[in-house]
Amino acid sequence: MSRFGWLLVVAVSLICASAACAQTAQEGSGGGGCTTALLVIDVQNAYVPRTGLATVDGADLVTRLVAVLAAARGAGIPVIYIKQIEQRFANGNPLGDIVAAIAPLEGDPVIWKPTSDAFMQTELKNLLSGMGVNRVLLCGLATHGCVNETLYGAIGGAYETWVIADAHGDTAGPGLETYYNANWPILGVHVVPSTEINFPQFGCASPIAP
Repeated sequence: MSRFGWLLVVAVSLICASAACAQTAQEGSGGGGCTTALLVIDVQNAYVPRTGLATVDGADLVTRLVAVLAAARGAGIPVIYIKQIEQRFANGNPLGDIVAAIAPLEGDPVIWKPTSDAFMQTELKNLLSGMGVNRVLLCGLATHGCVNETLYGAIGGAYETWVIADAHGDTAGPGLETYYNANWPILGVHVVPSTEINFPQFGCASPIAP
């Protein structure tokens, strides 16, 4: 084959490769056209007291999360569950399960994490990339621990980071939610109560039925 022929083959191959990459990126975007995902962090039976857990405004955390998930799903925002790995959760121990009232629906991704940061040593970043997500909404447990550490992981990953101010909680002591809500905006994080979040504004395509 002549030199011109080889150049033509290479050019055609590059064009085809580019087209294939574009198609793959489109197929991996999650199909819903949503650039936002809701991360529900560690709301597992082991971490929620039998008496419940109050949010910053005195509401029950799980009850609040029921409403938040319904609003997010209604707007077509995908929900991703984060679960902490512990030895005591092995062999199907229900202590490791998500609280039944907000249990994952069929098809909801569940990410197990070995550290406080849901982005560290997990597939979360790859999952979000494949879905086309660049904005994350955080809620769950615990405010000073895994919510805070995952927030830093999101910032480090250049995600637009939001915390639902009245949808996270902590058993370590009163006032922590208020403290962190007041200080996270210094990092460029959006901290907004659930009643003030217009979930449809995030531009998700077809709604997902709750």
